[in-house]
Amino acid sequence: MVVFASVIFGGHTYHVTLYEWIVAGSFHVNISFLVDGLTAMLLLVVSTVGFLVHVYSIGYM
Repeated sequence: MVVFASVIFGGHTYHVTLYEWIVAGSFHVNISFLVDGLTAMLLLVVSTVGFLVHVYSIGYM
């Protein structure tokens, strides 16, 4: 939630590199996460829809 608030309200962008996948001379391919405004909004939408589906499905168990 802190990252979400920081990205949405503060306009920050977070980039975290996990590791270098391919290194060939000056060519580098990194595996990383980038969280910006669009990513934060999609994370919120997907989490909300997933939660609502879970709550709805409890009625059938």
